[in-house]
Amino acid sequence: MILLSLQPAEPATLHSLPPTLDLEALRPHLVNLSNGQFSDDGALVTSAEDVDAIFAEHLPRYMEQHEGPLRLLFWAHGGLVSEARGIIGASRLLPHWLEHGIYPIFFIWETGLLDALCSLLPRSGARELQEQGRARNLVEDLWSAGVERAVRPLGQKVWAQMKVGADQAVAADGGAAYVAQRLAEFTARNPGAVQVHAAGHSAGAIFHSRFLPLYLQHGSGTGVSSLNLLAAALSIADFNRLLRPLVGSPQGIEQLHLFGLHRQLEEDDSVLWLYPRSLLCLISSALEAERGVGLLGLERSVAADADLTGFLGTAAADATWSKTQVGAPGRRCLASAHGTFDEDPATLNSVAYRVSTG
Repeated sequence: MILLSLQPAEPATLHSLPPTLDLEALRPHLVNLSNGQFSDDGALVTSAEDVDAIFAEHLPRYMEQHEGPLRLLFWAHGGLVSEARGIIGASRLLPHWLEHGIYPIFFIWETGLLDALCSLLPRSGARELQEQGRARNLVEDLWSAGVERAVRPLGQKVWAQMKVGADQAVAADGGAAYVAQRLAEFTARNPGAVQVHAAGHSAGAIFHSRFLPLYLQHGSGTGVSSLNLLAAALSIADFNRLLRPLVGSPQGIEQLHLFGLHRQLEEDDSVLWLYPRSLLCLISSALEAERGVGLLGLERSVAADADLTGFLGTAAADATWSKTQVGAPGRRCLASAHGTFDEDPATLNSVAYRVSTG
C-alpha cells in the first residue's frame, strides 16, 4: 500500500493558478464545467472533443500500458472551491491516484459558493469570538445564531443555485450528461475490463447524486463499484431518493463508503473563521430550505436516523467518523476539519484502498 504524503501547493490566489502548473498534463484527466456546460473560458477550456479524446485516446492508451482492469475514478470537489482551486486540487491529487493504479477524471464545477459566503458572513465580532477559545458556550451559540440569520436570506438562494448547477450538468445538453453517455459507450465496448468508481467531497456528493444515476440509466452492463463520499453535503432525503435505491446492486452502486467528522469536531470547526462550526452545520442550519435538515455527512444526522444507521451497517454500506486512526484498511480517517478531507493522507489512502481492491 502506497502511503500518501501530500506536498503543499504552490502559492496562488483564489482565482489564479501558479505559473508552473502544467495544464496540458491535466487535460486527459479533467472536465471543466460552468453552469453545467463545458467551460469555454477561464483557466482551462473543456470541449466535447476533449471528452471524446479521453475515451477514444487517453483511456485506451492507459489500458495498453497497464495490466488488469481499468480502475476509473470520477472525482467531484466541494462547493467552497473556485475554478482555480479545483484545478490546483486536481493537480495535487493526480499523482496519488496514478500511483495506486487508478485513472482519475476530475469534474471542476464552478459553484461560486465561497465568494458568496465571503460576502454574506458578518465581519464584526469574529476576532473577539476566536479569542474566547473553542469551547461551546452561550456567546458562541448566540454568535452562530446571528450568523445563520444573516446568511439565510441570500445564502439559501446561493445554495439552491449551486444545486441547479448540478442539475444543469446532467440536463440533455449538460457537460456531465455528455460524459455519462461517453462513459456508458466506453464500458459497453470493454465489458469486464473497466471498473467505475466515484468520490466526492462536500457538495461533490450532490454532483454525484445527479451524475451516477444518469450514467446507470444507460444500462451499459457496468455498474459503479464504489462511491466514496467525504463530508457529504447531500441531504439524507435526497440520498434516500436518488442514491440509496441503487446501493448494493452490481448494476447499480455496489459499495457506499462515507467519511465524516465526529460531532465534536464539527462543533470545533469554523467557516472562514467567522462561523464557529463546520460548513455542514451552516448548511443544515441556514442554507437548506428548512432549518435543521439532516445531512449525510453529519454524524448527528445519521445517528438520529435509525433506518439510515442500520443501512450503514450492512455489507453494502459503511461510515467512518474522524478521527479513526486504527482499524481495517479503508476505514482510517484523520481529517480534523471539513475542508481537510481532500488533503488528509489517511482518508485519501482509505479511498485508494477501497478503489484498488474493489
